[in-house]
Amino acid sequence: MYQFEINKKFWKFGGALVTIRDHNDNIIAKARQKTFKIREKIEVFSDEAETQLLFTLSSKKIIDFNTCLYFELPTGEVLGSIKRNGLRSAFKLDSWKLFDHSENQIAVIEEDSLALAMVRRYLFNLLPQTFHIRDNNNVQLGEIKQKFNFFTYNASATFSEPLVTSIGTVGLIGIALSLVILEGKQR
Repeated sequence: MYQFEINKKFWKFGGALVTIRDHNDNIIAKARQKTFKIREKIEVFSDEAETQLLFTLSSKKIIDFNTCLYFELPTGEVLGSIKRNGLRSAFKLDSWKLFDHSENQIAVIEEDSLALAMVRRYLFNLLPQTFHIRDNNNVQLGEIKQKFNFFTYNASATFSEPLVTSIGTVGLIGIALSLVILEGKQR
């Protein structure tokens, strides 16, 4: 099992700022998203001072209804990607597909329930979300669970060993950041 906590600053002007910590409260990663970019680009650092770039989450398209973000190392190597199911996510459950470096689908990420999704989307946006990550055989590989707080976005992420092995720590951080930052933008 691999676990970490995610904290997104709520009142951040000029983009998103997200910190990811392990169970001992040590910083694993710090991500910064700049506003007013033509393409989506989120820089992820391995230290609090933001001096060591770990990887970037970047989009290849300018306008992308089915948002697709690539986990890219500073060397340019792509480790995998996460793609939002645009139309389905807009009207039903939020749904994402996770791909490895060869563009093979390895998992699906979905919101917890259709009823709660509809309430969150159209009536009351303060209900915490839970995303379940399942492989192609519908076996649970992990979850990201939001904790309710008025002033910050807090969530916990738990991943099983098979997912850690297939996409690594960078991929896990990329999944969590994609969901936290991009789901927050649609609200």
